[in-house]
Amino acid sequence: MIQQQIQQATSMTTDNHISRKHPTIHVGILSLGNKEDKHAKNIAESIRQLAPDRFDVTIVGEEDSKVDVLIVPNSSKAEHYIQKNGRASIVLSELSLDNITSDRRIFYDLLQAHRQESILKKLPVRAYANRDGSATCNVVVRREHIEIDGKMILKPCMERPASAQNADFRIYYPKSSGGGCKHLQTGRFHADLDDVRPDGSYIYEELMDYVDAPEKIDQRRYRKRDRMRDAAYSAIPSLDMKGEIPHYDDDDDITYESDLLSRTDRKFYIVTTASLPWMTGTAVNPLLRAAYLARGRPKGSVTLVIPWLSNEEDRKQLYGKYDFKTPDDQEAHVRQWLREKAHMPEEADPQTGLQILWYDSRYHTIFKSIFSVEDICKLIPDESADVCVLEEPEHLNWFRAEGDSWTKKFNFTVGIVHTNYKAYAGAQIGGTIAAPVISGMSTLVVRAYCNKIIKLSPVLQTFSPEKEIVCNVHGVRGDFVSEGERRAKDAKQNGTDHPIEGARAYFVGKILWAKGLDKLMNLQHFYRKTTGSYFPIDIIGDGPELEEIRRAYLGRSTANKSMISNEGGGNLSSFDFDMPKTIREFRRTPIPANFLGRHEHFEKGHGDKYKIFINPSVTEVLCTTTAEALAMGKFAIIPAHPSNVFFLQFPNCLSYQNKLEFAANLRWALEHEPEPLTAELTHQFTWEAATDRFIAASAITMREERIRSKAQKSKIDDRIAAFHIAISKGKRGDVARILAGAGPVARQSGKWQPYFDNFRHRAYGAIETTVFFAQDYFVWFLLSIVLIIIPIRNLISVAAVGYTEL
Repeated sequence: MIQQQIQQATSMTTDNHISRKHPTIHVGILSLGNKEDKHAKNIAESIRQLAPDRFDVTIVGEEDSKVDVLIVPNSSKAEHYIQKNGRASIVLSELSLDNITSDRRIFYDLLQAHRQESILKKLPVRAYANRDGSATCNVVVRREHIEIDGKMILKPCMERPASAQNADFRIYYPKSSGGGCKHLQTGRFHADLDDVRPDGSYIYEELMDYVDAPEKIDQRRYRKRDRMRDAAYSAIPSLDMKGEIPHYDDDDDITYESDLLSRTDRKFYIVTTASLPWMTGTAVNPLLRAAYLARGRPKGSVTLVIPWLSNEEDRKQLYGKYDFKTPDDQEAHVRQWLREKAHMPEEADPQTGLQILWYDSRYHTIFKSIFSVEDICKLIPDESADVCVLEEPEHLNWFRAEGDSWTKKFNFTVGIVHTNYKAYAGAQIGGTIAAPVISGMSTLVVRAYCNKIIKLSPVLQTFSPEKEIVCNVHGVRGDFVSEGERRAKDAKQNGTDHPIEGARAYFVGKILWAKGLDKLMNLQHFYRKTTGSYFPIDIIGDGPELEEIRRAYLGRSTANKSMISNEGGGNLSSFDFDMPKTIREFRRTPIPANFLGRHEHFEKGHGDKYKIFINPSVTEVLCTTTAEALAMGKFAIIPAHPSNVFFLQFPNCLSYQNKLEFAANLRWALEHEPEPLTAELTHQFTWEAATDRFIAASAITMREERIRSKAQKSKIDDRIAAFHIAISKGKRGDVARILAGAGPVARQSGKWQPYFDNFRHRAYGAIETTVFFAQDYFVWFLLSIVLIIIPIRNLISVAAVGYTEL
């Protein structure tokens, strides 16, 4: 039965969301006489016909109040009624009624300008395709969305004619659900119709807001933030009734400070929180961004500012086999990688290309992150402090040393937010408290120290609405693009009708449950339930939870045998008696997953061995490995999630909203070959295109500058920065960082060091100040408690997991 459902899901779509009722705006028509008032009835009928599924229109009396918006027909009693009741109302004249009954857009805009929260949160995300008279608009239909003059409307979406006399409503479905169009007037579904109507003016409304699937919660929250931001703008006194400032001829001009394109004399400092050989996104992407910005610019125009781990133990723990004695040794490694892996010899040359500046830092083992222990601003000469790009601005400023504000030091500061720290904190023990604290701290420091904020995807929290933009400013290395071009060339020669035999699915990433490997296991169980067997997959990567996940996938006995075969025998007694983490380790049927260890993505991913990349993670902001797989011309099966919006434009991206769609996408991918990428789509993956997007996203137009000045938020940001700098100074700053859990980076003033040198039992985090004054017996008491709690916790976790997964 379920196999038939998969077959159906691969060939056609369903409209199950039509049965879900989206929020209705309750409109009341005031009858100042009685409820049989014919004039009020005519108004009610006219408004009801605009969008019967959106507006619930009733005629109310003077005492009725349970409506979202009250429309008062213009009469001699209207002004007296409004003054008497003080209720937010819309006075509708005969002229206004004629306009509304002729054009649906007018009534939508009238409700938007009403500025009432109960209305704003129920208005749909929408865009207008205006073709009135000689007006034109640019409408582009994509697989998962429609773009109207650059604004993205996600499918499924409703197409309403702007003319109120036309009731031919249509719904367009995403390709991930089969595509097609449904005519609501006739009830017919057209599976082959994906193009919107080219003539006339239309309103396009998103319906995805109202799908109650759990994976859509983040999308609904994001759109709600957008509407709240629009409402905040419309509340500015100088704005007109539509919530917009007046237009001027120079609206699209770029401000002098934010012009990164035409001013060739700009000097850039790219400050990040990690460095090679640590192969993490905040080490690789800022390096490549700096290298491509340096291309074609004079020497010394771009400087990459990266951390040097001054503690030798930190370097051994993080870099492993790489034994760097000085920053010069590590810089040589960075330049070698840039020259050999990124194929950028000119930019890697210290004489003509990218400049590198190091700052002292420490590795925090609990946070698994690097933090600065000195003021980075002091390292940069004032005369060259022009443009600063803060990669992860919240991370750079949580435990920063005392010093100048970034916005005071530099002429223009851009913050690029990489990581969803709020989501990571919420997934940990005590996340209910930690998540809002980290979210609040991040909001304060990001808005205080950045002139422009670039979020890689809409899944990230709101920091400062008037400064933010969502844009993917990352690219992939040329090796991945070249591999995609090779596959496209082979596909044109051999065709895509005959799939390559033996091509497998694979996953690349850090081996953590939080990276979606628990979701991948659930998808394996569902696929087996529907087809009778698991699908084989190679898992590439390393991480602290590798052995736990191996045993969960393979079963305890199979994992032991696999380790014996890989290591050539050995004593595994300690492995055998390890306390099991979950009941999954006792599974009888192993999942056919090969754990290949840590490898570079291109090293394993190029060629024809793999053609399907699977990444079920929803904790990423913008997954680099997904971009690399798509650039190589492979299928990417990923969840429909705000973090993956950028990838939906590519034909080989197969998104899913539930397990059934995942199974259908996987079976379809196994039986077909990926589409060859066009030159236009291939260019989207390159760092040249990413650099262009970065420069465009960093720009502040004159119109944006006027909105900011009207919002009057700059003084608040300056006060936040001043307060943060004040609490970071001296002993007070050390205590604040200790209480915040800064651990090894807490003591930056040097005034507390003599006390801590005599402290034998060092502890990190918020308990450090308590243990500092404790006696030895108290420390041993705490250790005893920990040794008792850990085995009990493991036993509870084993008992808590259900047996259905065996």
